[in-house]
Amino acid sequence: MTTCDPSAPRPGAAAGLGGLLRAALWPAVALAALLCVAAPLRALLGAAADRLRAEQAIDLGGDFRVVLRDAGLRPPPGTVAQAIAQLDEALFRTLIDHPEGGHPVCRDSTDPADIRVKSRYDALVRIGLAEYRAFEGHQGWCDSRIDLVYLTDLGRASRQYFEALLLDMVRVTR
Repeated sequence: MTTCDPSAPRPGAAAGLGGLLRAALWPAVALAALLCVAAPLRALLGAAADRLRAEQAIDLGGDFRVVLRDAGLRPPPGTVAQAIAQLDEALFRTLIDHPEGGHPVCRDSTDPADIRVKSRYDALVRIGLAEYRAFEGHQGWCDSRIDLVYLTDLGRASRQYFEALLLDMVRVTR
């Protein structure tokens, strides 16, 4: 018959306590290590994120590379800001793509492409970015009156603002 002595050491009690200490020790060490590297790691990740936001590169082949950067964009002057606030993407493209000098517009055409071009220029005229001037002549592609569309001073200033904005944001490297 065995007797139970409460003061006698139990088998495996020391191993259980040591195992418990070892099991609790590795998370404490990992937490301490994480706390030691947290600030430098946060700074490194923050710098990398800032760099990605500030500058993105597009390789165009060979040594030609375009770098887009956050240029601390400057706002447009007041009248330019008011005018460009009224542009949608189609009007923006029409303004940017407008050739130097006049662009012919067939005023009374029924062709869908001519109607689309005319409606965009009509909108630029309403905003004050373009103006129509009568064309005294005949073009074979238009059976009706032709007007030439010219950018106004405000139209040229608006386009120059966008060009300057683009140049501020892009750096070409070789």
